Amino acid sequence: MNNIVSLSSQKLDKISIIGTKALNLNKLINLGFNVPKGFCITSEIYNEHFNKSGMNKIEILQKISSSPDEKSNILNNIRDKIISSPLNGNLRKEIEKHFHLLGSNSVAVRSSCTAEDLEKNSFAGQYDTFLGISNIEDCILSIKKCWASLWNERVFHYREKYKVNHLEVSMAVIVQTLIEPNFSGVIFTIEPVKGEKDRIVIEYCRGPGESLVSGKITPERIIIDKKNLKIIEETKREIPEEIVKKLAEDSLKIEEHFNSPQDIEWAIKNEEIYFLQSRPVSTFDREDNFIWTNANTGEVLPDVATPVTWSIARLFIKEIFRQILTMTGIELDNTEIIKLIAGRIYFNLNVVTGIFKAVPGLKDREFSDILGGMQGKKIEGLPEILPEDIVTFKINPWKVLFKLPFLLVWFLRNSPSKGFYFIDKLRKDTDFLIKKDLSSMTDEELFRHFHNIMEKFYDLAKLVSCAGSGMSYFNILKNICRLWLSDSDSSISNRLMSGMGNMESALSGLDLWRLSLSGCENEEIKNIIMSEHNSEEIRESLKKIPCGREFLSKWNDFMKSHGHHTRGEIELFNKRWAEEPDYILDRVRFFMAQKEICNPVAEYEKRAEERDFLVKKIRKSFKNPFKRYIFNYVLLQASSGLVFRENIKSEAVKRIFLCRLILLEAGQRLHRKGRIENKEDIFFLELEELDSLFKDSFNNVRNIINKRRYEYEKNLKINVPPVIKGRFIPEDFISEEIKFSGKLLRGIAVSPGTVTGAARVILKHDREEKILPGEILVAPFTDPGWTPYFMSASAIVMDMGGMLSHGSIVARELAIPAVVNVGPATKIIKTGQIIRVDGNNGTVEIVKGNQ
Repeated sequence: MNNIVSLSSQKLDKISIIGTKALNLNKLINLGFNVPKGFCITSEIYNEHFNKSGMNKIEILQKISSSPDEKSNILNNIRDKIISSPLNGNLRKEIEKHFHLLGSNSVAVRSSCTAEDLEKNSFAGQYDTFLGISNIEDCILSIKKCWASLWNERVFHYREKYKVNHLEVSMAVIVQTLIEPNFSGVIFTIEPVKGEKDRIVIEYCRGPGESLVSGKITPERIIIDKKNLKIIEETKREIPEEIVKKLAEDSLKIEEHFNSPQDIEWAIKNEEIYFLQSRPVSTFDREDNFIWTNANTGEVLPDVATPVTWSIARLFIKEIFRQILTMTGIELDNTEIIKLIAGRIYFNLNVVTGIFKAVPGLKDREFSDILGGMQGKKIEGLPEILPEDIVTFKINPWKVLFKLPFLLVWFLRNSPSKGFYFIDKLRKDTDFLIKKDLSSMTDEELFRHFHNIMEKFYDLAKLVSCAGSGMSYFNILKNICRLWLSDSDSSISNRLMSGMGNMESALSGLDLWRLSLSGCENEEIKNIIMSEHNSEEIRESLKKIPCGREFLSKWNDFMKSHGHHTRGEIELFNKRWAEEPDYILDRVRFFMAQKEICNPVAEYEKRAEERDFLVKKIRKSFKNPFKRYIFNYVLLQASSGLVFRENIKSEAVKRIFLCRLILLEAGQRLHRKGRIENKEDIFFLELEELDSLFKDSFNNVRNIINKRRYEYEKNLKINVPPVIKGRFIPEDFISEEIKFSGKLLRGIAVSPGTVTGAARVILKHDREEKILPGEILVAPFTDPGWTPYFMSASAIVMDMGGMLSHGSIVARELAIPAVVNVGPATKIIKTGQIIRVDGNNGTVEIVKGNQ
């Protein structure tokens, strides 16, 4: 075979010489399909060029194996050597001849690897492609860059992951006429996400298809019944129906020839169809297109989940989604919406985006703005990751029309302002349950008690779904302020959500500060608390004096109201404040020492008065009584909704704490029976396994627990990114290098105000970390366990978060300027740097300090 061959040559059947992409294009041409003219530089040329550059593959692989830390530098040197080495003189002339024979003003230079577009390992999008090449010098450079892409770090790790032999892989390169299409797109001869075999899916956009393939735009979509080739669903069609039908017909012929479902790239120029590529649609391809995000879950469950927590959380999360979506006519079926990745819970962004697009009023809103999660490109140097294959949900309009009256009744009956009745009822029920003496129960009674609480979690799911109406009212309030009050940056609507009162998660910090202030009222009490004794020793000392007993009463009240909180409080394995009184004692001591410097309680009360003044001012500004009524009603429901959301979550966490206490009691009993090694082993069993364990019908339980503990400890050491595309294999993960040389970071403004101060970066709060008055907290996320840090912070910056994240709601309530979803702020900002946080415009500026 010649070193350079035309794509239209007969009998090009050696993948090892021309690669899969060129072979498939050659087959399409020989089947009679229209393919842009082109030629292929065979893999033999690549091998010759590689060897003449003075490199030896075996030596390279041995070097990488012996010094894996140098892998990046070694691969970089290989690529540089391939590009810098000159081409063989005769080869250069031959390429130039074929280039000019194409007679094209512009060409595309594309890889055709011998391990590309295969059924099991597609390597889709892994290699470099160069478009719009108009001269021979750029063409030759692009060819060498294609060769070099065979040694990209991502490609190298991909080969290792799927056990593809580095020595056997080679690279052919296609040079092809680049047409200027009116439309470009892809055809899937099977529904690529759900795997429905009776569907053909066509996605397209105007002009070239690079932005479509890369996922930068949302394509138009046509779904065709495979049996009769009739269009059964479409977004907006700009292509004539006869051409759509021709595309479908041709795709079935291609599928039949290759004997497998195909992913086919195409283009249309002047109503003439060109086929650019065809490759198998495999299970891996579909999974590879899924994007997983820890938005929201990364705040409430930031760490590795134990088996018992995961088994409860997956049921609870699915139930919440089921209840909300059923009301809107969407059925999830068996669609995978959450899963564990390295032990952490992640949402399927393709599914969630599909839901947002399907639900009226949500389709134009960004998922990251509402719930957070760093989906967008916030930092220069980080890739923008957006879902390509969005899972579509078809809403039956007749079902929605039928449900609409019931939905309206539900919406009105379950308004946020009425939600507090449900919370009071729930709180009384929890107080009753928590008073039960667990130690006096039989094993059967203990587990019946546990299952009774678990069943009540489904009632909680209904209440959590009710909180959705409060979120809706908050969005309505923002729109009212924007339209009627010219609130372009949402600063007015955000200020209206401060100082509302009765928000449990904010009260936990305020009450802790009040407890600290009461410890300063008496010098004797103050000296006892500020001593070096632990909480138990201090408790014994305080019991001996009347004012000490009064302080202990306030301490007990605080623990009763807020002792169920902790960092990562959804995780049953985590100890609570009530179980770690020394942690709260340490916070009390710190606050007592800061009493003369700041007073967040007084500041909060001042902000509440300012909020009341703002409300009265706005009401007076509305001369139209109808507008005034609408504003008052929406404001009440929005403020009630956010308070309700935080308070219902707090009550749910109380139930989780109660479940933890029951499991610890059960674990203690199982330990005494010799069934498990220690009482906390019970957290490494799943919900359905617990009954079997107590009935002695669970074999090899210790081995199972030991394996899960090992996996748990291993996962704790894994650094998992907030957004993952495709399958995540820890051994292959390479953190994206953050190249940030500027001063300005952008995020989402969630609480208004501008503050300049010293940064305090805290990654995982513990007893040693303190926020000095005036410092700015920079954290990866926050949950109620972080609230004590808010008390002395002058502003908040978070990697994660959206408008309705816990930290955003509490920051607004406490009137602390905050910007969230700032990308990896914790990796860029250093403790001690002077930064300016603009909670109006959503920016964080590094004013002073070393990068």
